[in-house]
Amino acid sequence: MPLKKLLLFVSGDVDNEVGPIEMPADLDTLMGCQPVYETMRGWTTSTTGATSYATLPREAKQYLKRIEELAECRIDMISTGSKRQETIILRNPLGPSKRKPTRKGQRSSK
Repeated sequence: MPLKKLLLFVSGDVDNEVGPIEMPADLDTLMGCQPVYETMRGWTTSTTGATSYATLPREAKQYLKRIEELAECRIDMISTGSKRQETIILRNPLGPSKRKPTRKGQRSSK
């Protein structure tokens, strides 16, 4: 199914204050929250079953990069279908950490 454009939630408007929001604690505030979207270009080629990042359309890569920026964390795996092998692994999230473990009371050096 071709996607001509995507709407990506980027922030919320709570009480006429637009910006990054945390999930409101009460239902009344949540009901008054208005989503703010960013429009991104979509893509027309299918990504179903893709197993390589290199084969993804440029627009799909831009979409993933923007999600990483907004979430402030890396994407390690991308599911492209319902089967286990329909997965793109960018970094193994279960692999060894590059950070050294710290002892209680010590700070890690970055």
